[in-house]
Amino acid sequence: MIGDPARLDLLAEIVGARTVDDVGSILLPKDLDSFEHLSQQRARAVSELLAEGREKVERVERLVCALYDLPDELTEAVVQHAVERAAR
Repeated sequence: MIGDPARLDLLAEIVGARTVDDVGSILLPKDLDSFEHLSQQRARAVSELLAEGREKVERVERLVCALYDLPDELTEAVVQHAVERAAR
């Protein structure tokens, strides 16, 4: 696979060494504490990836606005719109 090594490692950790064709084949922890811990880990990982994505969207929008030499107030409006759109 090609891509960011950290993301590929995360994908391998979540999915394992094989792809999952049957979601029912995924084994979950049997005790509630372990399951909750796993769920929290995954939620943190997803949250971090979403935050990283929003940050990248903002940086790209600022770069494009700078290339077009937009005024600061218009740049802020463009960035705010892009971040809101990315959050959906």
